[in-house]
Amino acid sequence: MANPSKTEIIEFAKWFCNERIETFQKDMRICMTPNENKQHAYMPAIMGCASFIELFSGLFSGNVSDPVGIELLAVETGENTGIFFADMQFSTKT
Repeated sequence: MANPSKTEIIEFAKWFCNERIETFQKDMRICMTPNENKQHAYMPAIMGCASFIELFSGLFSGNVSDPVGIELLAVETGENTGIFFADMQFSTKT
């Protein structure tokens, strides 16, 4: 979709954020569930938390770095400005 509407972008943003949150929660459950030796995966959990915080703080602040040349799209949604991937297919369908 070349020029998504503001409504389509907002719907995609909601879907994208919900997917990231669900994945984060699943990953944390896995990391914090002890294995047969009663050990936990604390380091992957810490790295997951750091990347989750970085992603969502960047989206919230509207300041996401672009280290790999991904074109980003700024979207004003009321009081906040969000940054979303401009070249992604904007869809709420899985």
